[in-house]
Amino acid sequence: MGNYKILIVDDFPVIRETLPKILTKLGFKAVAVSSGYEALGYLQENTVDMIITDISMPGMSGLDLLDILKAKYDDLPVLVMSGDRGKYDRSRLDRADAFLAKPFVIDDMLKIINDCLEK
Repeated sequence: MGNYKILIVDDFPVIRETLPKILTKLGFKAVAVSSGYEALGYLQENTVDMIITDISMPGMSGLDLLDILKAKYDDLPVLVMSGDRGKYDRSRLDRADAFLAKPFVIDDMLKIINDCLEK
């Protein structure tokens, strides 16, 4: 696990602060940014093995980010998180490699991460 770097994209400060710490303790390298724009900027300078993004964010939504990522970095696994899966466009949501409902249990997230990285 230790060689995998995960980029977390979430506008909620608690997620940005705690999720990287948890994933680091589990053996990953994890970095968090607060918007899709920041994520795209980060990816211009750095490589990652996976992205975890929230859907509901001001400015660029997680689905907008997903569309850009799948066009530019098609082989990069993207896990999309949301508190409400039902209100989003299924055809766009289905482009994600995985979906995780908030609130989530870290063990569920870890299984999804491992499944995405093994593909």
